[in-house]
Order: sequence, then structure tokens, then C-alpha cells
Amino acid sequence: MYNIENSEILKKLKTKLTGLTDEEAKKRLEKYGKNILPKKKRDNIIVIFFNEFKNPIILLLLFTVIASFVAKEFVDGFAILLIILIDCFIGAYQENKANNTVDAIEKLVKVKTNIIRNGKKIKIDSEDIVVGDIVLLESGDKISFDARVIESFNLTIDESVLTGESINVFKSSEVIDNPNVAITEQNNMVFAGTNVVSGRGKVVVCATSFQTELGKLWESMNDVTDELTPLTIR
Repeated sequence: MYNIENSEILKKLKTKLTGLTDEEAKKRLEKYGKNILPKKKRDNIIVIFFNEFKNPIILLLLFTVIASFVAKEFVDGFAILLIILIDCFIGAYQENKANNTVDAIEKLVKVKTNIIRNGKKIKIDSEDIVVGDIVLLESGDKISFDARVIESFNLTIDESVLTGESINVFKSSEVIDNPNVAITEQNNMVFAGTNVVSGRGKVVVCATSFQTELGKLWESMNDVTDELTPLTIR
């Protein structure tokens, strides 16, 4: 969307500067769903820790510990047991940290947002925003969607949640001709999970929920296979 003229974007998204009608917004909401990242039930760290013992390798080593104690090889038994406990702790810590990161991402997209509907400015829950909505941004706003900048007045965005860069990014409505531009260089786009630091602007929503860059990150973190612990790797 960053390499298309504003007029073409509005035409492509079947919207206009006066915003969508309530009827059209309702249709899009029913078709594409709410702008949310569903929260999944997660185990606490204690449950995660004990689940680590279900690993076949860990079960085998526990059998070895028992055999060592039966053979009165106490030093070897306690050494293996210590290794098992350390390994399970590391595995539980890694999984719990990943779960906390996903939970933090989910919270980033739940805000109130000023939009234009039926030619009037209104405030709605971010979960009811749909592709094609015209959104008004101002200092302090949290962004819960990906959108193309239509108008910009000294608009700067904190994108550190996505890029890791602590420097605020100045946004404009100018078209970027290059078709292969990284997120960090898409200065006419704003992204879910970021914050307006200063200025104000008008944007048209291009993506919501899982279609946003933040949503794709959320999905990748939920779909990732369990990370192997050091002991399992060895």
C-alpha cells in the first residue's frame, strides 16, 4: 500500500474521506471479523515446569537416577538429578517467557479510536475497526491496525515494539516508489502496536487483526514449535 497514490488506495479499499457508512462497516465486520488477537489459555510456570518431565529423555534420565540410587551410586544419581532439574527449569523459563511476550502483544491492540463514519467523527472500540475506515490520529494515541497515511501534520510514531529502534519515525503521505521497502522505511504507513508521539494525521485502515504486521508476529509466536532445552539438544 505504501507505493500507491492516496486516491488509488481509497478506490482499492472501496472507501472515501468521509468514511464508511454504518451499514458497510457492519458488513465488513461480519465478513472479516473483529480487530482482535484472541487470547489463549496458558499454563502457569509451575504447570509448565512439571510438563517438562513428560519429555522421553527426561523420563529415561529419571530411570537412570533411580538405578543409580539402587546401585548406591549416590554421587552419580544426585548429579544426574541436578542436571534434570536445571534443564527443566530452563525449559519452563523459556516457554513462560514466550507466553508472556504473546500476552503483551495481545494487549497492544485494545484501545479507543477516533474515526470518521457517515461523515462524522466518532470514537469506537478498536476491535470494531474495519479495513477502509478513516482514522484520526493525535498525540498519545495507540494504533491497533496497519494503515496508510493520507494527511500528516508533524506526525511522529514510536515503532520500537516492531523494529526495536528507539528513534521516533516521522510520517508523511508521500508515495514511496520502491516496491521492496522494509517496514522501517515505510514512512507513509503506521502499524498496529505502535504509538503516536506527536502531531496528528488522517489514515485509511489497510489491515486489521491477523493481517497486520503485529498479528503476523503474534501468529508466528503461537505457531512456533516448542523450543528444545539444552539437555534435549545434547
